[in-house]
Amino acid sequence: MNYNNINNNTQDNDIYNTQKYNIRLLDIEEIKKIYNEHKPLKQMLEKRENDQYFVYGMYENREDSCGRKYDELAGYAYFIKCRNQDVYLLDYLAIVKDKRSKHLGSGFLQQL
Repeated sequence: MNYNNINNNTQDNDIYNTQKYNIRLLDIEEIKKIYNEHKPLKQMLEKRENDQYFVYGMYENREDSCGRKYDELAGYAYFIKCRNQDVYLLDYLAIVKDKRSKHLGSGFLQQL
């Protein structure tokens, strides 16, 4: 799967932003692009609509040979929110295959 240019949103949605990486809440279309059948998509989207499921993406800020900037997905995390408490459970964490072994997963979680 090609994760280049998956991020079309502005930095206004970022919860964390550095020169190298940014993290933000994903919208429905972005969730569908990264979905890989580890959970039923319909269930995930329904829980998202009820503010019980959140998906965050970590993007690497890149630049092509012409100097155009783009974001490349480096990892994503799914969280479930408990109904009656302000408690969140990490449901799934993934780092894109070619981005692994760079300590991105632990950095991602620290920033969330």
